[in-house]
Amino acid sequence: MPLRTVEVACGCWPRDAALVMVCRSGARSGRAAAQLVRQGFTRVMNLRGGMLAWNEAGLPVVRPASAPALQVTDVLDTLLARIRELGGGVSASTPRGLLQAHGGAPTHAQLLCMLELLQAAGQVAVKDAGAWERVLRECRDMLAVSRQESSAA
Repeated sequence: MPLRTVEVACGCWPRDAALVMVCRSGARSGRAAAQLVRQGFTRVMNLRGGMLAWNEAGLPVVRPASAPALQVTDVLDTLLARIRELGGGVSASTPRGLLQAHGGAPTHAQLLCMLELLQAAGQVAVKDAGAWERVLRECRDMLAVSRQESSAA
């Protein structure tokens, strides 16, 4: 759930329930854990380092069987769609041009690098910096849980 909704959503939760807060890097989940402690929850934990650290450690991730596995190309498609939605500044052709220079389908590492480049470019090119940051965060979050099979290059 989004951080901004935690304090309202927790109103009906048992105060002695064991809760583990998880986010991409551990920062937002840490703030959520602090909010819950202030609300009187006694068994609150935060996954330090978030899913980035979890994935870096090579720990297992269980996904629902019904959900299709997220691929790196899905992240790219989302990025391109969000760029078109935002309009102006960064062109949706920019990521495609970067990828064509590297032979087409992106690897996990290439897409992560591209997100970093786009963040630097977008800070001066987009009208709504907050919306741009949300797009990049969404894509990084998706990339963190995507299958890395296409990154064997």
